[in-house]
Amino acid sequence: RDLLHVGDAVDGLLALAARPLAGCQPVNIGTEVAPTMREVVQLVLAATGADPALAQFGAGKSRPGIADLLTDCTLAAESIGWHARTPLADGIALTVAALTSSGADPRADAA
Repeated sequence: RDLLHVGDAVDGLLALAARPLAGCQPVNIGTEVAPTMREVVQLVLAATGADPALAQFGAGKSRPGIADLLTDCTLAAESIGWHARTPLADGIALTVAALTSSGADPRADAA
């Protein structure tokens, strides 16, 4: 799973709109990094200050047939000079800050 901050997604789409490419070719925008869900959960726990005991992890083995999905952003880099700029930890921190400033409690139960 390639996780991209919304600000980077918007920047990539605006860059593509400003400099359309000839022909019909897909241009991937992403981070080219596939964090594990364990890494994502640990970053969310750290950013929210939540108790790490709230997260329970399995053995950490992938299920057969489940592949990591990453983008290849070579065409975006070469054609429009675009690269994702927001590291995952920063994106999570920005999201938590936005939720907190809106009055939402990022630690609240989603159920």
